[in-house]
Amino acid sequence: MRQLSIKRGLLILLFLIPTAFVGCGFSTSDWELTKAKEAEEKKQYNEAIQFYYKYLRKNLDSQKSIEPALKIYQIAKINSLDSTLIEKSLKHVILRSNDQEIRMKAQFDLAEYYFSRLNNYEMAINHFNKYLFLSNKPENQNLARLKVAKSYFYLNNFYQATVELEEILKSKPSKTLKFDAQLLMANVLQSEKKYSEAIGVYESILTDFPARAEKELIFMNLAFVLEDNKDFDEAIEVLKKYREKHKDPAYIESKIKKIEFLISQQPGARGRVK
Repeated sequence: MRQLSIKRGLLILLFLIPTAFVGCGFSTSDWELTKAKEAEEKKQYNEAIQFYYKYLRKNLDSQKSIEPALKIYQIAKINSLDSTLIEKSLKHVILRSNDQEIRMKAQFDLAEYYFSRLNNYEMAINHFNKYLFLSNKPENQNLARLKVAKSYFYLNNFYQATVELEEILKSKPSKTLKFDAQLLMANVLQSEKKYSEAIGVYESILTDFPARAEKELIFMNLAFVLEDNKDFDEAIEVLKKYREKHKDPAYIESKIKKIEFLISQQPGARGRVK
């Protein structure tokens, strides 16, 4: 009788245990996810990543793996020294997520990781182009294309940078993107020593975007390229026009004097210093 009573008690306990877990909102299948979130709230980031990864591995072929992958990315981006976690987690999302918007954002973030974090411009171009294939939003496409153009510029591939920038500018981009694209175009032209064309673009920026151009001291860019083109008088005129806009007018004055000295050194100039 005693043995029968013990068995009956064990059976009752086995039925009660899962009920108790459900009643307090705990699921054994989500244990790692719960622990990960608790660790993240406590700012125990390495521990949080470990639990998120365990949960991801347990649900590898399920859409449940997308949340922990994104969590690992978000933590690693700011709080982990192991930057490879960024690449691994984003690639998982790109390959596994059924949500087009989530995949596109992960693709952009991965391209940005190569561009900004690693300065790996070849890989950045590759992944931004993959994003362009997925995206159908013109403004987002232009932003990605601008990053591609910058990558080509940093790789000294000025021709391909120009191709990308022309594509942006003919698409009627937002004012912000148009400013950025024109500024990069001027930098490309200046790097190619196409000074007259670069001067024209800088002048357009100053005319079309006076407030932002003033804030970002575009007049200095214009003065430098005018000097490169040996348009010394025009460079001095620009510097004098915007001198008081600079936080250090004395620096601008010293720049003017330097150009005046260059003028004095030109063949046939009066007062040439020997």
